[in-house]
Amino acid sequence: MKNLISSKLNAGNLLIIFSLLILIRCGPPEIPLKSYADAFQTDTGTPVSVIFTTYSTTLVADGKHQTRLRIAVTDSAGLEITGAEDSIRVYLEGDAYILSEEGILLEPQVDTAGSIYFA
Repeated sequence: MKNLISSKLNAGNLLIIFSLLILIRCGPPEIPLKSYADAFQTDTGTPVSVIFTTYSTTLVADGKHQTRLRIAVTDSAGLEITGAEDSIRVYLEGDAYILSEEGILLEPQVDTAGSIYFA
């Protein structure tokens, strides 16, 4: 019985020591991140997808409601490519329009099929 208790204590102590060694071994990242977004962004990469996010789930078609859109190009790891130079076209129906982040009205353009889009 005495040997069983001492072996449990030894195994428990070893587990605690091992856990502490692992925690001590883990440290802060070598390159400090400037912000949370830095972990999910890269300057360059091969574009594989587009993420389209709206900040409202519902828009009333009354000519007064607006929503912010966020369009991002991502690589195969899902990282947003901040330096992407890809052209993205947004097609709208009705009398809707798109403003830039600075509030400037984007000029509508016409594609080869005659459809109006914003780029």
